[in-house]
Amino acid sequence: MFSALLLLLPLAWALRPLSEEISQWESFVTRHQKSYETPQEEARRFAVFVANLRLAEERAAKELGSAVFGVDAFADLTPEEFRMKSIDVFCV
Repeated sequence: MFSALLLLLPLAWALRPLSEEISQWESFVTRHQKSYETPQEEARRFAVFVANLRLAEERAAKELGSAVFGVDAFADLTPEEFRMKSIDVFCV
């Protein structure tokens, strides 16, 4: 029984309410003065933000050194978009 409950923990974590993420999103948008052309684009960016937030949480949980993971101005970008922006910065 206990092992069955352990198997359900990741599912429960994935399905938890998004209220915390919505609050963090609103702070992120305000802090970094983000604006999106359409509600659909904002919804897409929010989904990317949540995925990046969860990845940061997973990495922080595994971190044993001094690395810090969290939200920055690029938290609404996919890894590919971030790579392209990084290339642009270094090529200018």
